[in-house]
Amino acid sequence: MIKSIFLTVGTTSFPELINAASSKKFCKMLKEMGIEEVTMQYGNGKTPNPHYYKSNDIKLNIFDFKNSITDDIQNCDIVICHAGSGSILEGLKHCKKLLVVINESLMNNHQIELAEKLASEEYLINCTIRNIQERFNEVFHNKLRQYHEVCDSKLGLYLTDYIKDISNSEHN
Repeated sequence: MIKSIFLTVGTTSFPELINAASSKKFCKMLKEMGIEEVTMQYGNGKTPNPHYYKSNDIKLNIFDFKNSITDDIQNCDIVICHAGSGSILEGLKHCKKLLVVINESLMNNHQIELAEKLASEEYLINCTIRNIQERFNEVFHNKLRQYHEVCDSKLGLYLTDYIKDISNSEHN
């Protein structure tokens, strides 16, 4: 049974995602789905408003940065993340249901290509802020392919190399 979510924006800020995930409508939906706990890494952005989590009796854990988010990913049922290759790869490696939110305000957004490719292969569901609720509903109710199922295949090896290449170019 799905009870917990980990949301990460990575090393930058994505205030639109934090605001959408902290909205009255989104928190109400989480409560109706039985979500009991949300851990949110908000990066360089403003601290999320906990009001609607409290009013829906959902435990909210928040932090800006920490050395490793591996435990947070391992301990959740669903990962919601920005479309950064590192965050996507971590979610896939830990075989989590993954909702990838594309930041449409980024120029030359190479992240879209990766998110769309992996979504087309049914490893994740991608969305924008505008359709995050309906797409979260899909992640919640649908079974996605597990990344480990193809790690040894040509596609799995290609995706791993592709993600590493993109991740390296993001940090250069």
